[in-house]
Amino acid sequence: MQKFLFMSCVALLFLCGCVQEQQVDTLNILFTGEASGELEPCGCTGMKTGGIAQRSGWIRHFRDSGGKWVLIDGGFATKKSGRQQKMKFTTYRKMLKVMEYEFSCVTQQEQNLVTVPKPYFGDFRGKKFVILRLETEQDKQQAQTILQQKSIDLVIVMARGKTSSQVSEGFPQGDFWRIFLINDAQNPITPFTPQEKTIVLSAGDRGRYAGVLRFSWEKNVFSWKHEHIAITNEHGADEKVLSILTNYKNTVKEARLLDFEIKRSTPIGYVGTDMCKSCHKKEFQSWLTKQDHSHAFATLQKQNYHHDPECVKCHVVGYEFAEGFRNWEESDYLINVGCENCHGPGARHAFDPKPGYGKTTGEMTCTVCHDKDHSPKFDYNKYREKIRHWPKNE
Repeated sequence: MQKFLFMSCVALLFLCGCVQEQQVDTLNILFTGEASGELEPCGCTGMKTGGIAQRSGWIRHFRDSGGKWVLIDGGFATKKSGRQQKMKFTTYRKMLKVMEYEFSCVTQQEQNLVTVPKPYFGDFRGKKFVILRLETEQDKQQAQTILQQKSIDLVIVMARGKTSSQVSEGFPQGDFWRIFLINDAQNPITPFTPQEKTIVLSAGDRGRYAGVLRFSWEKNVFSWKHEHIAITNEHGADEKVLSILTNYKNTVKEARLLDFEIKRSTPIGYVGTDMCKSCHKKEFQSWLTKQDHSHAFATLQKQNYHHDPECVKCHVVGYEFAEGFRNWEESDYLINVGCENCHGPGARHAFDPKPGYGKTTGEMTCTVCHDKDHSPKFDYNKYREKIRHWPKNE
């Protein structure tokens, strides 16, 4: 019996040793590129990818799968300066905090809103890593100092304003791995290795995709795997993040930002699409029943964005002019994308109908809103047929 117990203990110790030897230490990095000022998916894209709320669902999904996760964000929460941009930046940072991000990049434009983040130092089972920003010459000097003074196994660099082939040039090399994440690349970049112990990649901009890097050290041999994830609503959203987003929308509404927009003037006023239907009944019915333009404003109302200047401008008539749409209370007759978006202000024509009114600038009229970011599948000739309300030979 004693011999049996002894042999059992030996076998158990042997198995434990095998398991320990076979165990792979994995560090999981989830990273996103620049938000480019978008808190939620925007545009006529069909499949809605991106947005902080949807991203929070994916983060929860990955964390539930277990393992050590480090979250890195490319920043660029705002594209411009001004009152709304400060609101948006504050909202963005609050949501990142709720999701427990380790590092978020700050662009030079945003440095007047928040302190530039210090490098983030981490330790995973004895392996030292650091995350830092590379945007200015001062950032590069700081990186050189850190890598000279500290023992680092892995350095993750958030870079902006550089091409994928240039990003690693001039950056310190040593007995450590260098990972360069390009924040402002328009589309995801598949990882490639321009130099020894160097990986360059990107998750693309506008938060549409996330990159997942899995680093392993097995018997001190470094290896890595990568995948790109489209940020869809597959995993829902974190309730706290949704609450912060709702508060932002309500704050924008209460601030009545639409009333403070600076606009240029036009000598001809706007009358609204309803005024056109008395003479153009057939064209009006085509617009009302066959075109998404006729309920463009309703799409904003469903998401509570109908008080947001950044969104409203492409869902109403004459937004850029003082005589055009101002707000829901004063100019509800100019909601939706109507006749005057394409044909121009119609007050003069409505009260004195004469030939010659209504010539458009063609594709240029459409691409003001249907740009590559917000309508990537836009094809002028195909879309033109969708809204056709004129003879086929024209």
